[in-house]
Amino acid sequence: MSAVPRQLPPPPSLLLSFMTAVLSKCTVTGVGLICKAFLNSGLCTLQLNGLHHIVQALEGADRNPKQGIVTVCNHISTLDDPVIWGVLPPRFYLNSRTTRWALGASEIMFTNPIFSAFFRLGQTLETFRGKGIYQEAVNTAIQKIDDGHWVHLYGEGKVNRPKNYPRDSHGRASLPRFKWGASVLTFFGTIAHRGLSLHLSEFVAFALLEIHHVFLSVAHGRHYYPYKGRIVMEAQVTPKVIPMWISGFEQLMPEGRPFPSKYFPRPGAQLRITFGEPIPPSVILAALDSSRLELPTQPPHIYLDSPSLRIDCIDKFNSHLITTATVRANVTSVLHDYVEALGHQISGNLLGEPPSSKSSSN
Repeated sequence: MSAVPRQLPPPPSLLLSFMTAVLSKCTVTGVGLICKAFLNSGLCTLQLNGLHHIVQALEGADRNPKQGIVTVCNHISTLDDPVIWGVLPPRFYLNSRTTRWALGASEIMFTNPIFSAFFRLGQTLETFRGKGIYQEAVNTAIQKIDDGHWVHLYGEGKVNRPKNYPRDSHGRASLPRFKWGASVLTFFGTIAHRGLSLHLSEFVAFALLEIHHVFLSVAHGRHYYPYKGRIVMEAQVTPKVIPMWISGFEQLMPEGRPFPSKYFPRPGAQLRITFGEPIPPSVILAALDSSRLELPTQPPHIYLDSPSLRIDCIDKFNSHLITTATVRANVTSVLHDYVEALGHQISGNLLGEPPSSKSSSN
């Protein structure tokens, strides 16, 4: 019996696409204007630095229509997005190419049909925690970059208050690591250093996934950049990456306030938003060049009927996967270090946390 071809969903009608585009534009514009009104209401003070960097990137005469924009920022409160975009010129809200696309956690933002519709219309891609980097939201974000759009990322992956930032022995705060890479290196590095056997199911579950995407990328003519920075690294044209630093937003909705005040912004917050200079293309290209792997011409063979699969039998796979993890960590480090350096430049050694008696004595 011949296989029945998989039926693809029909494309949306022109009327539906038009209505969705209109509703999305209304949502983005409305939210942007509300945020702009709040920032100019006198309920808070705002220090804005480097706005020209993002303006030039988005509407400069030299903008490549196929070069996407990526902004990377620290994440200190639930109000960071969309309030920070209230600083953009109002004309930006009317064009999807000059307003950001973002990734939003399904269990936090897409909790009911109304919220789901609102955030989708607001250019937020539903992301499922635990489903890894090869999910539809990440694929869509890469496609947006390839189409020359702007994608905003919070590298930490969650809210981190400045008071919880790690500090060194001299009291200097550091930005928590970006969760885009080190897990694979830690796993396989531990296995290799301990000389342990790697259980068949553990190896196959990870290795087959990685190998599948290596050859899938090659089949579609893409370079394979095997790390969680897929959004930056798998774009057809290397995107322009702009680091950002924000501070004071944790003062807007501090935790621990009683009902109903906890649902309203607290007046008097001192906000600071800084757009840094774009990361030099040479830095990103150097990371990309060092990350291009020598791909095998044939898929490797894995003998599932083997009674055991010891580490010395999978050296070539182990080497490939450790290289994969190392590249992930190295490229992620570039983005992290530029954001952190901007934070130290703007907010000082404590990255925005007021000095305590303990830190003052160091």
